[in-house]
Amino acid sequence: MNRLKFLFLLLLVPFIWINGQNLNFVWLTDVHVGYDKSDSVILKQIDQINRLDDIGFVVVTGDISELGKWDQLEKASNLFKKINKKVFVIPGNHDVKWTEMGGMEFSQIFDDNKFRFDTLNYVFLGLNSGIVLRGGGGHITPEDLKWLEKNLENIPLNKEIFFFTHHPLNQDVDNWYKVTNLLRKRNLKAIMVGHGHINKELDFDFLPGFMGVGSTSKTKLYGFNVVELTKTT
Repeated sequence: MNRLKFLFLLLLVPFIWINGQNLNFVWLTDVHVGYDKSDSVILKQIDQINRLDDIGFVVVTGDISELGKWDQLEKASNLFKKINKKVFVIPGNHDVKWTEMGGMEFSQIFDDNKFRFDTLNYVFLGLNSGIVLRGGGGHITPEDLKWLEKNLENIPLNKEIFFFTHHPLNQDVDNWYKVTNLLRKRNLKAIMVGHGHINKELDFDFLPGFMGVGSTSKTKLYGFNVVELTKTT
């Protein structure tokens, strides 16, 4: 587990803002249920998460499963139900590129493939970037862009926005600029992505971004992040 002071300690000062309010949440990504020992790894991480008493909720930014099959996604859903906090989940390329139901598996099991969550002075938005029956690249559908635009329009400018998707909003997503063009019009604080299995600061067309370490055992370094949003005094 990495406990981050939004999001990396060396970046603490630039990302403390006066209008914010204190809030902690867990950020999981690239769980890959169904791959080798990843299922036992996530169980241990869930136990760690449940021992944290200062967490508001959990966000999972894609690649929930290894092959996107119904049984893997259903197992992932049952695992997440063991977490004692509200969990918000979006898919990644592994969850849709081998679909047998046109990508419907994820939305049926998790109720949706996007989310909006408002609390305190923050708004958290999550959107699917996986392409059905395609490889590792990403795409945001027209209907999801409309959903994002509509939600952004009704968020007051003083509200601080965090946007989550699986792929980095660069050449990995063929229409990334349509998303960044919408986000830059509002009070965006960070774009948070998975896919790369490493904690890393990123820049998405001059918008602040961060990639999260994968929770799966597919790589030597794995775990999850605790994100602390902190206001100035």
